[in-house]
Amino acid sequence: MAPQGRRAPGLTQSQIERLLNRPDGVYQRLEPGRYPNPPADLLQDVARLFGMNKHEWDALWRYARHGSPPIRCIRPQVGRCPTCGSTRCRTSATWRI
Repeated sequence: MAPQGRRAPGLTQSQIERLLNRPDGVYQRLEPGRYPNPPADLLQDVARLFGMNKHEWDALWRYARHGSPPIRCIRPQVGRCPTCGSTRCRTSATWRI
């Protein structure tokens, strides 16, 4: 008989919750979409933990919150930013949460 244990490589949901410093069950509900309207700081913490790029962050936010995510730009660009309208904004090519 094969030994019982983890079926897939990687972190368990419990381990992720500990790394996020969140109570038991929070990530367990978020991952399958059973956490209605999760707080922005939880999504930001998840994105940071997994090192998500802009497209991954957008997808996480849209699936979890059903709307456009907040974007903070960090690289100066010429002209007005289409996101915030600032002339001193930074492009979403290098973004941060």
